[in-house]
Amino acid sequence: MKKIFLFFLAFILITGCSSNNSSGSITDFSKKYLSKGYIINVYRSVDSVSDALEDMGKGNVKMIFNVLVDYYSTIDYSNQSDYIKKQIVSDLKVVKSPKMGIVSDLYSNYQSYMDADYKVVGTSNSFERNYQTPIMYGTQNSLAVELKDVAYVDSSKYEDTITTKELYDALGITRDGVSLTISFRVTLITVSGKTLYKDYEIEVPNSSFDISGSAFQSNLITEDVTKMEPFLEK
Repeated sequence: MKKIFLFFLAFILITGCSSNNSSGSITDFSKKYLSKGYIINVYRSVDSVSDALEDMGKGNVKMIFNVLVDYYSTIDYSNQSDYIKKQIVSDLKVVKSPKMGIVSDLYSNYQSYMDADYKVVGTSNSFERNYQTPIMYGTQNSLAVELKDVAYVDSSKYEDTITTKELYDALGITRDGVSLTISFRVTLITVSGKTLYKDYEIEVPNSSFDISGSAFQSNLITEDVTKMEPFLEK
């Protein structure tokens, strides 16, 4: 009985410490820092299986889901102690895996389709942006997840005039099949030393996105301040 009690006490202490480390609340101050939402970009391509002549036109469908998160603040322009001096993106991970493909890489700072850096590897899972001149609004953050081996395609089996929709239908690629959910945290640190954060959990692509269509972007940003979600204050 004593062992059970000690184990239960240890469990409470551990979970209590964990909760305290991440606890935060909406305050009058944190309500001045708002999440405007995000944009989701979807980049589709085919990775060649090899450079051999006999493998020309053969490859695996790959997708990159790029999330651009935007912010807004209603702080007093003249009160520079409330300006943001540092912005951090951390704890990027996949919390719901796709039915098709393999998640190969995550990026906490993704510059463009052809120029990515800050790959999430092991404990390297944060990107910090320090502002020499503090700013009122947090700079837009760019994150990405790469999905490889969605489906194998041999172009010799299809007509040159085949559309993306026809090809995806033939390969069984659907939005539901490739969709996944990522989570991450954005932290803002003010000149006065206050810490604010917002936890995100985003499904990519979003449910209304046509994976075989011509569009590559979903804009889920709002300009209506009443619909923006506030950050939490630690």
